[in-house]
Amino acid sequence: MIFLTDTCFWTHLFDLYSFGKIDLRKYLVNLKWGLTKEVLNEIAALNMDSYFPKSDSYIIPLNKTELINFLHKYPFLSELDRADQTLAATAYRDKLTLITDDGGLFMVSQAMGISSLRLPHFCILLTKEGIITKNLMFRIMKYWKSINRYLKQDLKKWESALHDIR
Repeated sequence: MIFLTDTCFWTHLFDLYSFGKIDLRKYLVNLKWGLTKEVLNEIAALNMDSYFPKSDSYIIPLNKTELINFLHKYPFLSELDRADQTLAATAYRDKLTLITDDGGLFMVSQAMGISSLRLPHFCILLTKEGIITKNLMFRIMKYWKSINRYLKQDLKKWESALHDIR
């Protein structure tokens, strides 16, 4: 399975690395993940090239005609930026799981039946799979709490899910 990642995913990982002093890139090495050319362009525009592990990624192609046809079929996607449109179209076409912290993209993906996870859900999944430790996940949650990244009620649910992991 290949996970698709969006710009918000990478900016939040970069924030966690820069300010929380937690680097999750090394845990992604053994996973298959990708993005579209448009997301790669956004990452470059944000000057995150030196952080972004491009050599570990799959750039999943989507041609212009495919995107135009997809937007005609789902006109509400025009509310998203081009990078998010390409992610939705690619995830839908290839039946991929999308990891996003972009609320609009997450909601649209859910509505369209695209398998999608927010970053915390993804990290909990990595914890369940033994890829990251519970202690590391608790450190991540502590950082997210300190910067009010997510709603308190969501953080409590995720902490509860962490406590249930054996």
